[in-house]
Amino acid sequence: MNITNKIKDAFYNLQKQNRFFVSEADFQHSFAMELEHVFNGCADVLLEFPIESNGRLIYIDIMVVYKNVLYPIELKYKTRVIPSEIPYGHTCLPINKILKNHDAIDLGGYGFWHDINRLEQLANDGRVATGVCIMLTNDKCYWAGAWNANSKSYPFRILDGKYKHGYFQWLQSDLSHAPKWIIQHPGFDIKNDYEFQWCDFLDMGIKNGLFKYLLIEIPQQMGSSHGK
Repeated sequence: MNITNKIKDAFYNLQKQNRFFVSEADFQHSFAMELEHVFNGCADVLLEFPIESNGRLIYIDIMVVYKNVLYPIELKYKTRVIPSEIPYGHTCLPINKILKNHDAIDLGGYGFWHDINRLEQLANDGRVATGVCIMLTNDKCYWAGAWNANSKSYPFRILDGKYKHGYFQWLQSDLSHAPKWIIQHPGFDIKNDYEFQWCDFLDMGIKNGLFKYLLIEIPQQMGSSHGK
């Protein structure tokens, strides 16, 4: 059984529901339910699974356990308000009351790359097998924004394209004068090459109603090239 393909199947089944999620927790729970359906009792699907990394516990959004092998999944859900009075699903609540403006695109990009780094570390230590990182958003700045090559956050851009392995850090030459938020988010190594390709998840045909996703496979063997 190809576990990574099963995980992708569950995500594509989720897409067929033709809806967005009220929060990252809703996304996480809904995805876990689809994973339970796809694996049909052959695997355990565990939320917020604790695992040791570099001497401390970290929590993985979803862990699929198949034949005692761990397959981690990390999720990011970054949103903007949809300014419409259309009711959400079968509720009477208008969708303009559902989502928040997350903003902070630089930290969103950092967070996605940091998820990749965490799963690479776990795989490199032999603690997990192949993992998956997914970013889902209706904020077009992530896939079509102008990431200035001279900006501090440029190394953490997540536009379509190919990205080489190496040390990822903010473009800040003097850390003694760096903003506090940069000091709190240090750089890290990325061990593999990746190709990012944004794909449509849901298009509502209204302002901020287009949701796209990145789905990146994190290999168990370091030094590889991977993408969608």
